[in-house]
Amino acid sequence: MGLESNIFLGYLPDEEEAEETQEEVNERSINLYNQSQLIDGISKRLSRFELRLLMENLKNSNDEFWTLLLKIIIKEYSLNPLKLYLAEGFSGFNRIREVKKLLIFIKIILIEKIIEKGLNIDVARGEFETFIQDLDPSELMGVSIKLIDTESLRFFIRAIIAESKSDYSEE
Repeated sequence: MGLESNIFLGYLPDEEEAEETQEEVNERSINLYNQSQLIDGISKRLSRFELRLLMENLKNSNDEFWTLLLKIIIKEYSLNPLKLYLAEGFSGFNRIREVKKLLIFIKIILIEKIIEKGLNIDVARGEFETFIQDLDPSELMGVSIKLIDTESLRFFIRAIIAESKSDYSEE
């Protein structure tokens, strides 16, 4: 009994009662895998290429996924003012677009500029706020930095600087 040459992610639908084709099952499985990779990547340093590829592969993910991702970003970086955007009746912005812009800003632009400028964890609040504003942050990042409390800002600074000093994810 050897391995089959056509290995598929997921399961094989029952031929008699199949509501989905095998291709649909595979597509859904790959999408779930990409979602998992992006969720895992929030706590790691990602390359520009890896982040853009994952986001491109997830372009058809629903609002529920991007809301979950925003929750994870808030928790990972202690960006508590962004909880406002999770409110059930909150509208007036494109959640998917804004979460993508926030991810690109934090994981790529901010980290690159921190490395370039050589910021360390002792940076003063005012200096860091000015530094962020000069980078033309995403709407979500701009709101977060304006409204964040000192303790959460310190946590964010430590987390982002530690990430900037870490190696890229190997996965």
